[in-house]
Amino acid sequence: DYRDSFSREASKVDAQIRGIYESEKAKGTDPVQIISMMIDHINSQSSDYLEATGWGWSDGVKMVG
Repeated sequence: DYRDSFSREASKVDAQIRGIYESEKAKGTDPVQIISMMIDHINSQSSDYLEATGWGWSDGVKMVG
């Protein structure tokens, strides 16, 4: 089902984002660069994932992609 599939994908992406944060923080990477890396990772997800999360949309207008 769609919700279960999205939930599994979202859990994976969340874990990947946490991994980026924790790894880069441990290296001493600048926080702004870490945020940029996290955003780039989110932007690299499938269009279905991005649409389901509302990523790149503002007030019903698509801002990214």
